[in-house]
Amino acid sequence: MPVRRRWIAWPILLFLLVIPGCPAGDPEPTAPPADESSAPELDPCPDENAWLDALGRARKNDTVAEFTTQVVEREARCPGDWRPPWILGEIAYRGRAEDSLDRAHAHARRARELARDIENPVGIARSANRLGAIALRRQDYPASREAYVMALDNASLAGRDDLAAFYHNNFAGMLLESGEIASALEHLDRAIAGLRALEMDGSARRASYNRAIILKNTGSLTEAAEILDQVFTEATAIGDSRWRDRICVARADLHRSLEQFEESERWFALVGSDHPKVSTAARLGQGRSRLATGRYDEAIELLRSVDVEGADLPDQTLARIFLGEALFRGGGRDEAISVLSDVVAETETGGIPEHRWLSRALLSKAILAGDGGDAGVDDLLRDALHILESQADGLDPRRSGLGYLRERTEPFADLAARLAEQAQHEELLGVMEQAHARSLRRFTEQEGRRIPAVTSLAILRRSLKPHEVLLSFLIGTDRGAALLVHRDEVRSRAIPGWSTLRPLTTRYRNALRRPLLVREAQQRPMQDLDRDIGVGVELYQLLLGDLTSSVEKAERWYVVADQDLNLVPFAALPTGTTGGVPTFVAEQHEVARLPLAGAIPRTHETHAPVLLAGDPRFSAGADFTRLPLAQRELTTLRTLWGETEPETLWADQFTRDRLDRLDLGRFGTLHFATHALASSSDPRRCAVLLSDGDRWTVPEIARLDLDGSLVILSACQTGEGEIVPGEGVVGLTWAFLQAGASGVTASLWSVEDTSTEMLMTAYHRGLRDDGDAVRALALARRHVSATQPHPAYWAPFVVVLRPQD
Repeated sequence: MPVRRRWIAWPILLFLLVIPGCPAGDPEPTAPPADESSAPELDPCPDENAWLDALGRARKNDTVAEFTTQVVEREARCPGDWRPPWILGEIAYRGRAEDSLDRAHAHARRARELARDIENPVGIARSANRLGAIALRRQDYPASREAYVMALDNASLAGRDDLAAFYHNNFAGMLLESGEIASALEHLDRAIAGLRALEMDGSARRASYNRAIILKNTGSLTEAAEILDQVFTEATAIGDSRWRDRICVARADLHRSLEQFEESERWFALVGSDHPKVSTAARLGQGRSRLATGRYDEAIELLRSVDVEGADLPDQTLARIFLGEALFRGGGRDEAISVLSDVVAETETGGIPEHRWLSRALLSKAILAGDGGDAGVDDLLRDALHILESQADGLDPRRSGLGYLRERTEPFADLAARLAEQAQHEELLGVMEQAHARSLRRFTEQEGRRIPAVTSLAILRRSLKPHEVLLSFLIGTDRGAALLVHRDEVRSRAIPGWSTLRPLTTRYRNALRRPLLVREAQQRPMQDLDRDIGVGVELYQLLLGDLTSSVEKAERWYVVADQDLNLVPFAALPTGTTGGVPTFVAEQHEVARLPLAGAIPRTHETHAPVLLAGDPRFSAGADFTRLPLAQRELTTLRTLWGETEPETLWADQFTRDRLDRLDLGRFGTLHFATHALASSSDPRRCAVLLSDGDRWTVPEIARLDLDGSLVILSACQTGEGEIVPGEGVVGLTWAFLQAGASGVTASLWSVEDTSTEMLMTAYHRGLRDDGDAVRALALARRHVSATQPHPAYWAPFVVVLRPQD
């Protein structure tokens, strides 16, 4: 059965297709009607637009050689004029001779110097833009950057908003290719705004298309799809078949990213162009679809066909990279290693960063598919990680940055597995923490609320008490790693990847929830669980293996989970069965979560003052109904905390306005008994539901200023959200930790009202009497399990703690 994976790689040269003649980015020279002369009468020293018009005529009528002679003659008549050498550079740049790029560079440099001599900012801008494009083709990114900055500065000095808009687009292409994704998006936004202000709708659409491509490849698929659909409609309406086909390819790739392969094939089938760049891009996309669905022979055939004359070089390189993967997945490991090794060698000293990390990551996989004994694989993976980290700098972790990190975790997991096997514990911890909570850490650093990550095993071990252990996991498609840290020892092991673990986690989680969803399971819950208890035991053994002897001696576990493990409560994992009765982790151990391995936090001795909020009221016909036991739960808790005089905000008072007027940071505990919304595709859609159906969203919550409060979300699915490799569940829990909460208690699935009320009452009693949130939740679980032994009723709530400074 094929393992689906979503390797991402930039279609870099799409930027060269956006504006004709790009990366120069100037409007395409306009050609005259067919019956006009191809050799126009020019002024003795024509202005730039006349030169562009004349070049357009010459290209249309295949008289470029004659036109070149005319320009050379004019150059002699116009000494000191920057325009003749500039237009000669334009001609050479579009040429196909072996020395065309060298000649274009020489002409553009001369034009720039002449423009400088007469202090003509338009001439400097146009010449510098061409020099930026030439440097980009040579992959000399520093020189390209310098030239594009000069072009933009002088376009602004000249007041040429049209040139500035085009040059922002071109600079974005260079930044994307060099791996500066955040800056590329910023310049594209400025290009689009400028082109729209100038009512240059066609160019604005093409720049918007470029933006959609970046969004697609950083994981913002919904926004990318909206842009592509709009551009597709416009291209179809004006009969631009080539652009329509390009959009079809991009739309097909988007559906492939979503693993919607039938829809992807439908879009590929709409491609009708025989233009080499479009048709080869389509074959590349189709080859990747076949690869993702395990049709390796078809993938190999399609990917080999991309290496043809006229295809974009980046597409050819990508095809070779994915050909390598198709070969080793399909059994041709030796050829795969040869193909990928060639790409790695070609990108040793430079090249597109996306190609560099991807080729190294896949070559490592091909090597590891054998005996994995090549020590060089570790250096390949370290190189891939370094490239990935530099590319992610500056991305907004709530939007494109989140998707970017989600799609690029494989080399982290592969290196972690290698280091676990070698017992290289210090480096293993470092790699895990590079991957864990990357978005959370980046965002909180931007907001001045740093989530502290551990800097060494020694610090982590000192923060643990003798009865405590930390378990950290990082898992990729093929392999993963588990790290156990105790005050007296550190151990690690390589574990299977998601291709093995995901079927088990999915099946066991479904079994845990079944009494809440299926009537037959509700009637005899423990008997229903019997048929899947072996799956839970197998999952437990695969995750811990020979670490169980150490972990089972610890009273308390701090777990840094990964991906789908975040949706399975470790407290509900069965360690085995005795007399046919399962033994769960929760019976002997206290379990808490950490978003990353930091110094172990210690909860407040007192959790007062307390805010008790919720029990929202809705108007007739609303999508949600009143929670039947929420008011009773809140009333019980008010009585329990009575001496501390808790503040209440429920029913009609549970509104945004009332929340905004409170200083939430002054509370030790914030308890919300309400509905919650979860999203498995966009964490920004997760929300706490207020009265009248108003929604308190993730972005709003993340902007709060909580001073170490403990947040308790007594609602359904508050621990759900977007599953991100290394990141956990990015949703409400993530948002409250961003806001400065010391910990968040949240549910992993839709909860049952009666057992939730019982658990919450016991939990708060423990918080009031003891102050230790982890112990309080463990005791509350055991209290509920005494009367309702199935984990569906006592296991869904977990506490996630913020590491300590």
